[in-house]
Amino acid sequence: SMSVAGGLQSLCWGASATGSLLSAYFSGSLLQVLRPRSIFGITAVMPLLVASIALQMTEEPLQARALSTGSDEIVDSQEDTINIQETIQQQTNQLWKAFQEPSIWKPALFLFLWQSTPTADGAFFFFLTNDLGLGPEFMGRVRFVTSLATLVGVALYNSFFKTV
Repeated sequence: SMSVAGGLQSLCWGASATGSLLSAYFSGSLLQVLRPRSIFGITAVMPLLVASIALQMTEEPLQARALSTGSDEIVDSQEDTINIQETIQQQTNQLWKAFQEPSIWKPALFLFLWQSTPTADGAFFFFLTNDLGLGPEFMGRVRFVTSLATLVGVALYNSFFKTV
């Protein structure tokens, strides 16, 4: 449902803002104490931890089921292959029909074009640091305030705007 989707979206934004907030807060002090190589090693721990946990997970293989009927009865391998092919074809047709709707393809086209065009982030960062002379401490504070504002926005959404 839409409320669950909004809740998951706000959870993702909140987690991202929390990580950004912590990294903005601790990055300057860590750089004074540790070398950049050590900080890189610390930041590499989380993806390695996620990968190691993922490798520890065991999944039981699905038994051959009649997918088109949704029943739990066991079917033979050839019937199962046919049902899987029918299901894939049905889902592909549904996806194609959905993508033909203007309310779907127009925003998708906009997002594609928007994300495929170059941005001025690198040039703007160069301007801020080299031309205006803003230092790493100030840039860290800006990132900290930005992350804090994102967390406030997530909290406001969850408290007041989730039901709108």
